[in-house]
Amino acid sequence: MQNKIPFKLILKNEAKLDIQDAFLWYESKSEGLGQHCVDEIEHYLSYIKENPYSCEARYGEYRVAVLKIFPYIVVYRIDENEIVVISIFATSQNPNKLKI
Repeated sequence: MQNKIPFKLILKNEAKLDIQDAFLWYESKSEGLGQHCVDEIEHYLSYIKENPYSCEARYGEYRVAVLKIFPYIVVYRIDENEIVVISIFATSQNPNKLKI
């Protein structure tokens, strides 16, 4: 059996800010909801780290994981053994705001 090289997950600063913004927005709506949103994002980040090629390549080299509960997508690219997350993008926004 071949050893699988583990991928390193890198969150760009913009993605970190997106997570913080999502937390604050949902937490302002209902206590605990912000953490629930962050938990789902973290679940998808773990999934992507283990299965980086399982999500659709939608924007050239960028792949997209669509969250099931909250209206967000995780936008990332694969650079050799690194997964670079560039955005946790709210799907309610104009897609032209996605900077890739």
